[in-house]
Amino acid sequence: MSRRIRAGQPTYDEALAAAFGFLRSEGFTGPEETQLGHIYRRPGLHIQIWLHLGHESTLSTLVERFTEDGTREAAWLECLYVAAACGPAQDVPGSVQSGRAMFKRLRQQAAGLERLLPAITGSEASVLFARCPTSRHSP
Repeated sequence: MSRRIRAGQPTYDEALAAAFGFLRSEGFTGPEETQLGHIYRRPGLHIQIWLHLGHESTLSTLVERFTEDGTREAAWLECLYVAAACGPAQDVPGSVQSGRAMFKRLRQQAAGLERLLPAITGSEASVLFARCPTSRHSP
């Protein structure tokens, strides 16, 4: 798969900003482009989104939480989504076979994150992050 866009389609950056736009109303800044992808930030919480193009292209969302004592907790969206009982991992798939699938995955991961946000900002957030080690896969 490539990042080529058909005439009339939004760019990847535009689609990402539209899908994750709800984060701005939740106090996040961004999206800021990084070496690996894009990041949204607010005090104590970062959301990183990566598109990995290759033989088996994927979209990954990493959630990073910073506790009051400065401890960093990080976990993948799909693991947190399941751990918080928001639904099955299939609700936030990462496999990208085409441009159409890429846009769909952005919307699915954004919807999953929006549903998950209360759990990862609540009092039980550390328990959820502890259930989801980041060593499972990496961008």
